[in-house]
Amino acid sequence: RIEGEVELAFTIDRSGNPIDIRVIRAEPPNTFDIEAIRAAQRWRFEPGRLDGQAVATPMTRTLRFELGG
Repeated sequence: RIEGEVELAFTIDRSGNPIDIRVIRAEPPNTFDIEAIRAAQRWRFEPGRLDGQAVATPMTRTLRFELGG
């Protein structure tokens, strides 16, 4: 069985889409990075708001992976 975690940092744009997605931590390194980024590209969020206006918002998320057994 292979297990791992990937922590991503990205910005939620004013439309709620994640942009500038990057891996900031991965264990084991380079094992699940590409799949984590692919998953994040499909996510949608409510954008942050400031004075009633949508604003870009930084965010981090950790994804856990498990293969086999």
